[in-house]
Amino acid sequence: MNGRWLSRKEVLSATGWSARTLPRKVHSGELKTRQVRGIREYSLDSLPFEFKVRLQQQQSAAANTSELALVASSSAPEQPAVEEAPATQPPVKVAFASPEQEAQARERYSKIEPLIRFQAEERSNPAGQLHLALSLVLPDGSPVTTRTQMRLYLANKHGLSDITIYRWVRRFTKRGLVGLADQARSDRGNSRFFEKYPDAATLAAYLYLGQRQSARAAYEAIQRDCLLLKLKPCELPSYETVRAFLKRTPEPLKLLAREGARVYRERCAPYISRGYADVFSNEIWVSDHALHDVECQNDCFLDADFGTPIRLRLTCILDFRSRFVVGYSWAWEGSSRSITTALRRAVALYGPAEVFYCDNGKDYLKVGRGAMPAYLRESGEAPTEWYMHEMGAIEEMGVLARLGMTVQHCIVRHPQSKHVERFFRTMHERFDKKFPTYTGGSPDRRPDFTTEAMAEHRKLLRIGEPGRSLHPPASAFIRMALAWLDQYHSTPHSGKGMAGRTPRQVFEQERNPRQKPVPAPEVLALMLAERQRRKVQECSIVLEKKRYIGDDQVSAAMLHELNSREVVVAFDLLDLEKVAILDDEGRLIAWARQENYVTQSADANEEIAASMQQRRHLEKQTRHLIGGIAAAARANGARTDVEHLAMRAGVAGVGDVVTQRRPRLRPDNTALAPLSACEIARRALGHARVRSDNSAVAPLSAAEVARRFREG
Repeated sequence: MNGRWLSRKEVLSATGWSARTLPRKVHSGELKTRQVRGIREYSLDSLPFEFKVRLQQQQSAAANTSELALVASSSAPEQPAVEEAPATQPPVKVAFASPEQEAQARERYSKIEPLIRFQAEERSNPAGQLHLALSLVLPDGSPVTTRTQMRLYLANKHGLSDITIYRWVRRFTKRGLVGLADQARSDRGNSRFFEKYPDAATLAAYLYLGQRQSARAAYEAIQRDCLLLKLKPCELPSYETVRAFLKRTPEPLKLLAREGARVYRERCAPYISRGYADVFSNEIWVSDHALHDVECQNDCFLDADFGTPIRLRLTCILDFRSRFVVGYSWAWEGSSRSITTALRRAVALYGPAEVFYCDNGKDYLKVGRGAMPAYLRESGEAPTEWYMHEMGAIEEMGVLARLGMTVQHCIVRHPQSKHVERFFRTMHERFDKKFPTYTGGSPDRRPDFTTEAMAEHRKLLRIGEPGRSLHPPASAFIRMALAWLDQYHSTPHSGKGMAGRTPRQVFEQERNPRQKPVPAPEVLALMLAERQRRKVQECSIVLEKKRYIGDDQVSAAMLHELNSREVVVAFDLLDLEKVAILDDEGRLIAWARQENYVTQSADANEEIAASMQQRRHLEKQTRHLIGGIAAAARANGARTDVEHLAMRAGVAGVGDVVTQRRPRLRPDNTALAPLSACEIARRALGHARVRSDNSAVAPLSAAEVARRFREG
């Protein structure tokens, strides 16, 4: 019915208005009109909802009557033919912000529908008898004959007040079915107190973000500095007001200020994904190390004692296109040697790839020394024999350069750049967890039975019986890992570009037509309009297994602010190229489009640079916002708790609160040699001869000799 125009007769017939009511509606602006060839027409969209429904019912009834007349005319040719009524228009679709609002509006309409029908019947038959209210009786026994009595009847029936029924009818008359639903408050999500006192908001945000204090500390600071903030005691906010205000802080601000740049980049920073279908299998290899989450006992490594508890480190080379593990090696500690062992195995079986994608570790830098950068692979400036230019330093040449492979290093300290990390997570989940000595990856996630098994193994190792423990031997663990890899290669994969095929199938079916031959053994010997709720993660949402990012710079900034929050996504299942991001009330926030995967060619460098520039811009903008809050708080005289304590510490000295031990007298440090036995005897005899007369003197006792010796 949208966009239809009615004549004056059709409007009066559908609404039951009088000839004087129609001009009054036009004059007040409630009814839209237009002049077409001297005839005034009235817009159907401006009519109240109940009249639109009534007109639709009349048209449906007319259409059914026309169809019956056509059937009758076909069975009785002598009767005059009846013209077919025009096709009915589709029903009016009312837009609601959520299904809950629509259910609420329809429930309220079902309660006031008798009154609306009563009013319509009263307008169409003002002097006649109202058949709708003949059987309705109020609690006091009086019949329902007026609108007021009908309101009272409905209020008593549904347990509502008379004014509530009146208000619902009025809202339905003005706005239709949408008006019956409760509308969101205009100030929802805002704090009226902090809008009135922005200095208090700045202080709370400064302590919460800049100083990483709690909401309770911010609340106490506002209470303490109320005079500085020009607040009266009666205007002070409650703790819940401060807590709710800080809780609404955008997640990127909280993560960057309170958790640090690393957590912010992992959860909120946007990223781009590469495609898989534009490359062949065995064209790009991705490599990295992973530490198994299982503790074993050594039985095959010579650089560790037999039975020593160890965790094996896997060096894996994964084919980018098919997720097929082409090379692997296990070591106690990963190094360039383990990389070379895995490379040799992969090259011997499948031939060298064109690009080797790895991180920036010292071992991978050593392996890739002298190799041509991957971005020059398809460039006209690339030498045909890159490694020939490095023959002057053949001893320092890496394995990749000797194989003629190009090297590409991922973004520094950015594990999302290597999709081999996803394979490692699958390995931890589907293989490592099956062992009784699963460590969980860290002590805080280690199971209790593993802790007991580790203690038992060390006890048995001390008594020389490590074979009785639950720790699997390293050699047996490696054999079981190889069996699991074979099972993984034969399991259907649900990743991008796999189409439900197994890694082995994709690796064999999508082989690189420019595949280099397997090097000779001697060369190898030299090398070792639906709506769903979605959570915004890393400036994007996932819908129908597709990732959506901001359609423009403004939308990207809005998605960055909405990180870690749930939004409503409006979309059409037949056209998923672009979707709309809405809030809980159905208001448009941003537009999002499907992510275009970045190709593996050198042309992708510009897109990667633009993505990194966007990451830096968003992080810089967030950091500046945090710094601005701190600067504004400082300019307003805000002080931290430490500064307040330092000011309070200056009111008294420390001499009267310090307690010390009494100083200890130091002994004489003069070194004296001990007396010999002869010297002791000589001094004793000397004391015995010294007499003032010739009287006999008894010899000195040992105690007397010692006493006189001490006295000097």
